[in-house]
Amino acid sequence: MGNTTSIAGRDCLVSALGGNAGLVAFQNQPLYQTTAVHEYNLNIPVTPAAITYPETAEQIAAVVKCASQYDYKVQARSGGHSFGNYGLGGTDGAVVVDLKYFNQFSMDDQTYEAVIGPGTTLGDVDVELYNNGKRAMAHGVCPTISTGGHFTMGGLGPTARQWGLALDHVEEVEVVLANSSIVRASNTQNQEVFFAVKGAAASFGIVTEFKVRTQPAPGIAVQYSYTFNLGSSAEKAQFIKDWQSFVSAKNLTRQFYTNMVIFDGDIILEGLFFGSKEQYEALRLEERFVPKNPGNILVLTDWLGMVGHALEDTILRLVGNTPTWFYAKSLGFTPDTLIPSSGIDEFFEYIENNKAGTSTWFVTLSLEGGAINDVPADATAYGHRDVLFWVQIFMVSPTGPVSSTTYDFADGLYNVLTKVVPESEGHAYLGCPDPKMANAQQKYWRQNLPRLEELKETLDPKDTFHNPQGVLITEVGSATDFWNLVEAIILISQLHESVGQTYNMVPEMGEQPVREMTKMFRMLEKTIQVSLEGLPYEEWLNRLQVENDDDPLRPLLPMFEEKVYDGRCQWEMYENMPISDTENLRQYLQDVPELATCPFLDQDIFKKFLSSLGLA
Repeated sequence: MGNTTSIAGRDCLVSALGGNAGLVAFQNQPLYQTTAVHEYNLNIPVTPAAITYPETAEQIAAVVKCASQYDYKVQARSGGHSFGNYGLGGTDGAVVVDLKYFNQFSMDDQTYEAVIGPGTTLGDVDVELYNNGKRAMAHGVCPTISTGGHFTMGGLGPTARQWGLALDHVEEVEVVLANSSIVRASNTQNQEVFFAVKGAAASFGIVTEFKVRTQPAPGIAVQYSYTFNLGSSAEKAQFIKDWQSFVSAKNLTRQFYTNMVIFDGDIILEGLFFGSKEQYEALRLEERFVPKNPGNILVLTDWLGMVGHALEDTILRLVGNTPTWFYAKSLGFTPDTLIPSSGIDEFFEYIENNKAGTSTWFVTLSLEGGAINDVPADATAYGHRDVLFWVQIFMVSPTGPVSSTTYDFADGLYNVLTKVVPESEGHAYLGCPDPKMANAQQKYWRQNLPRLEELKETLDPKDTFHNPQGVLITEVGSATDFWNLVEAIILISQLHESVGQTYNMVPEMGEQPVREMTKMFRMLEKTIQVSLEGLPYEEWLNRLQVENDDDPLRPLLPMFEEKVYDGRCQWEMYENMPISDTENLRQYLQDVPELATCPFLDQDIFKKFLSSLGLA
């Protein structure tokens, strides 16, 4: 199995943990994957270089310092439920900081602010809050999820419509940064760190302590559940149409929470109403849906009982805490971008006419909105403050890796919805990551991504806190020097051996083009002091169609709208453009390196370019 002494930085990591070798496991130890790694999504095998189990914030800081010194990437694992195994780094070779010893809890009996450790499970949070003043807070329904990830990426759940996301309860954090410093962050100190932590913490640091506001625990609630075994696709579609019409009513009370689960045969409607049975019945829920079913109604008068019943959620029973092979996708719909009737019809027609490749799959529609959307979109890194309900697609393969048929089925369901509501593709929930998704960062953080990228450069310039879909350090693509380009073309064209070859004359880029362009636009915004708004392409196009007729881009509309591949125009395809190979170009320019390399587009070069245009 090898010798652990061969691991680079082994002694450094052990020293960071107070010399206690029992607080770290290394990748070439016996039974490492079974006893230490235990991936949640078996479809994404990951082997970290080491998994550490620090007991203090100072030890975490020392581990981060050591990992950075030896060029390891670092990620924290709290509950270990990441769909992309991002708590393990998402790819091989990371140093993992396991937070199982950070399960502290205390309550201020005057302010009812609670201090909670990132290794505390949601089940324990509920019990501790209730036992210390009958308090509560919003969060999800899985009791074995821990707060470290849940409180820093969103935290959707039954009470979020009344109280906001779990991360909206967070008032202060203690966090270890990439430079191994330990700082406190809130709305009054280290505000930019606090902004980043509330929605994108995995890219910026490791939270060691949360201080959260709490609410008086509700005294009564009605749990409801209806199972419908509907026949035709048309009947199923009508049920969803009626549900969407009901939840999109502007006057719908925030006391009402609902979750729809669509299976191949049945549809389950379940949720909680935080009020009396009489108030619940006044909603006339049963009268507003086409299928007739008596359902199961249970009046609960004990908060822990309410939470316990919420934790019996259908999804939890199907996915739960057991590692397996699965794939998930998410997209969000706002009050202004509801699914049209024809789109719902097409969705169920797709299900009827295509094979899933697995018998265990389901789609959820979860109502959110309410207090979540009271918070400005730029107040936290989490930026989906306009979403009314989330659609999440789950494909589970209990016996082995997810097949291509299953991937295609999930992508097909997703594409049906994004075709009829293109704006929905711009919303993806970080708590339901899709490791295959293109341009993931833009969809997770939307308009807040440029700000996060700037903070990343300041707070974590080495990209120490890294996973494949985190906020990344991006280099701006090389600036194309016109005369160098002309001289290179002339030189290559004179070479007899270059006849019949194709050359990519655009300088190489370190990231996908869309990220390079984003960085360039941020530089433009700073240089000429203008405000630029990041928009999904379809939304930008819609604005161009309806706004000022004198816009100089209006004559180009036909070109912008022309679909060239898979229902997308050439500009939309840019985000997935392959990075072209330049090996033959470098080969023929090896004797003139000054022509083979263009300067990076830094602030000075960009200012010169803008000055030539009279813009700076």
